[in-house]
Amino acid sequence: MSLMYSSTNRIKFTDISERYAVPKQYKAKLTEVHGSLILYVVNHFHNTRSYKQKVVNALNVLTYCIMFNETPPFNWKTDNPIDTIPPEFDLEAIQEALSDYWLGIESIEWDVSPTSDTAKSAPNRVESSRVTQPRPARASTTARTAALVQRGVMSFTPKEDLYIQAPKYPLFDFSKPWLSMQDLQGEKFVIYTTLPEIPTRQNEISATTDMSKMTDAELMNLFPNHMIQTRAAAMYEPCPGIEYDDDLGCIIPIEGFTADQVRENIIKYPHFYKLKRWNEDVLSSFYHDIEIDGELMSVSAVWDSLVESKVIPKQSDFIKEYVVRRYLLERDAGVQHRYEMYGTLDPFLTLFMPPEQYVARGFNDVLSISKQCVQSRISFKQSRNPVLKRLNIHG
Repeated sequence: MSLMYSSTNRIKFTDISERYAVPKQYKAKLTEVHGSLILYVVNHFHNTRSYKQKVVNALNVLTYCIMFNETPPFNWKTDNPIDTIPPEFDLEAIQEALSDYWLGIESIEWDVSPTSDTAKSAPNRVESSRVTQPRPARASTTARTAALVQRGVMSFTPKEDLYIQAPKYPLFDFSKPWLSMQDLQGEKFVIYTTLPEIPTRQNEISATTDMSKMTDAELMNLFPNHMIQTRAAAMYEPCPGIEYDDDLGCIIPIEGFTADQVRENIIKYPHFYKLKRWNEDVLSSFYHDIEIDGELMSVSAVWDSLVESKVIPKQSDFIKEYVVRRYLLERDAGVQHRYEMYGTLDPFLTLFMPPEQYVARGFNDVLSISKQCVQSRISFKQSRNPVLKRLNIHG
């Protein structure tokens, strides 16, 4: 039973969207989704305990999704806001997570009248125009994480743990040279072992990391404990004419590739960081130009001639996304580019979901994925390290 609302201190059902006391930062979005549900229930209300239970379950799931920075991870529709919430949610864990914000049947004054117009009721399953992927394991796992966070047992993985750049104050073991060599001119270069030698988070993986020293448990520990948005913020806002995934964001169209191929590419490469390319032996920003049929052209000059430009907004974040993702899709399909990316960019450089959510997306060998993350980051760092470049070394 909620400590905020009880059988003696109830809230009217029709007042929930406006008067339900939730933290200010969540109020606007919760007012919107709760309002949609209330409007539906007013027109489809059945005065039975089972129906009321379905309603409060839906209210609590939506509250949880908004308060813990999750969009509803299913084909949720405002014209059927109850039956489009699947039964897989772990309501006990959600109750732990919501704590005082949990609503029960007795904490609501049901100021609505029954309706016998069942013909207006929506079917049990409503097709959504938004393309989403089934995630049966997601709700209970994330809810349990949230509950542990609520109790102070653990904390959510911070986004900073996923960064490509090194920690602000990197540590080195100066008693352990990882590399000591002279260049052709006789100048000596030393690279010391980065600490910690066994990384506990992704941003601690360095050019000197030795994956063979890591246990399976240490590798699996690199996964975050919740979904983290790693793309530009604009990618997580629905855009007219562009397919949208509730977790991955906008699935931009790229001619010659299917939406599923683009979606898989986003999962493998969710994070771009300071990418450059070779242009006639000169390094330049990767985002300003695009290679088409072996010619490197200014994106601004050719954008309007691209088929995809009729749908993709002419905005910096979308254009960067298109240029890089098109290159990666082509490269992974075997296209040999004349103007190649500087350094490596291999799959799973960034792990942005818990293991079970990769499995729900069809990537079942999560240990292999964690190993690929370490290998990709080592390669990324080594291939861009100026000392290794000077010595013509890239392991």
